[in-house]
Amino acid sequence: MKKVLLVTGSAREGNVSDKLAEQISKEVKNVDLKVVHIQDLNLPFFDAPISPKDPSFKIENEKVQAWSDMIEASDEVVFLVPEYNGHMSAIQKNAIDWLYKPWANKRVSAVGYGFGGATDSLAMFWNLMGRVDAVKSFEHKLV
Repeated sequence: MKKVLLVTGSAREGNVSDKLAEQISKEVKNVDLKVVHIQDLNLPFFDAPISPKDPSFKIENEKVQAWSDMIEASDEVVFLVPEYNGHMSAIQKNAIDWLYKPWANKRVSAVGYGFGGATDSLAMFWNLMGRVDAVKSFEHKLV
């Protein structure tokens, strides 16, 4: 069975992302869906001395390693991408920035949401995912 990781996009209390994840979890069938609430990862701000793209990069933080293992174990990752002031959330970008190897050739989908239609946040998201060599699978915008 296909393993899908659904990653929320906001750490704000009562956020839309958590509600979307709950609804998607009820609707999705025939996949092994695991929901990850971005704030529960509790990742440090990216502060590695070298880029994760560098072949000598090693993960030294256990929370970052657990996040990397989740990505590696999934067949596809679906992000719920909010739009904050025309950009994706900082907490979500930070999570992506910590890794490179697990993203390479990983199928990634995105559901963008926000008052502005998430056009700008999704553009930023896909630019970032292209830089880590992920493969675009699906995109949907919610207003």
